[in-house]
Amino acid sequence: MKFIVKKPKTWDANLKHSQSQETFEVSERIKKQLNFMGISKETLDQIKQASEYLLPYKSKIVDQFYDWITSEEHLKNIINHYSTVDELKKTMDKYIEQLLQAKVDHEYIKSRVVVGKVHSQINLTAEKFISAHHFLIQIMTSILMERLYRRPNQMIQAVLSIQKLMAFDQQLIVEVYIEETFKSVLFGISDTLNYTTQLDTSRQLITEMDNMHQESYNVSSAAEEVSASIIDVANYAVNVAEETDEAVHS
Repeated sequence: MKFIVKKPKTWDANLKHSQSQETFEVSERIKKQLNFMGISKETLDQIKQASEYLLPYKSKIVDQFYDWITSEEHLKNIINHYSTVDELKKTMDKYIEQLLQAKVDHEYIKSRVVVGKVHSQINLTAEKFISAHHFLIQIMTSILMERLYRRPNQMIQAVLSIQKLMAFDQQLIVEVYIEETFKSVLFGISDTLNYTTQLDTSRQLITEMDNMHQESYNVSSAAEEVSASIIDVANYAVNVAEETDEAVHS
């Protein structure tokens, strides 16, 4: 039995972006990003269709993702320090669910911002996050290619749409990660400067106290010298008086 496979569109036809400005319930800046990346209502519709093929594999996707993550000792240590694999699997499950619902609104953006902030707080490098996120894209792409290879046009559109939205996620998450990490560095520098300033102030205070002590010592010495001089003058005056008295009575 032969299958008739429809000839796919040319590569450049698949890459044409919609020229219309899509209406998303997000900020103007985010709208511009989405439009620049070619994410349109059609893109989101393609993702919703692709979810039919991806959702049945959701548990396997999550398991394979964390099997790969925990194979690296450094990443495994970060997970064990801040959370557990089971907890992170639940979080990943929600992420995939939201991704495949393809509803890009304020809540969607907020959830990606949280991911960026958390990764900054646990000191997961952007390099590791990008590598892990790409692996997730590879898993989903492989499933779609396996399930849709007899429908090349649908397969290409599904793969491209998933890649577009996940690339947007990645861009937003890394942007937030960099911003939060930069803030943390600045706060660290500020704390160091404050500590240094306090240290300098303490040293200055100690120096001033030493100076005051020295000045006090100098004043005391001068007072002693003046006192000694007065005594010498008094003794001299007494001696002169005695000599004068002797001269008068002689």
